[in-house]
Amino acid sequence: MCGTSRESEFFYIDECIDERVTQEKASTAVITVTSGAINAKQIELEFMNLIGANACRWHARAVADGKFLMRFPTAKMVTK
Repeated sequence: MCGTSRESEFFYIDECIDERVTQEKASTAVITVTSGAINAKQIELEFMNLIGANACRWHARAVADGKFLMRFPTAKMVTK
């Protein structure tokens, strides 16, 4: 919703999200470290050991202290 103050006009701007972006969001998870210290490489190695290196190229990215973004091959894998 957008508005102007002159004549109290309001405009609606329809949200148009690319399908690729929607799929990326669905297959991305936030990993929060609750105790101890770990880096992105250690998280990647842990998933590689649990699920396998052949499933995909694991990539974790630090976004804050103790928080990482990790992209999974499919959205279904995120829920597992």
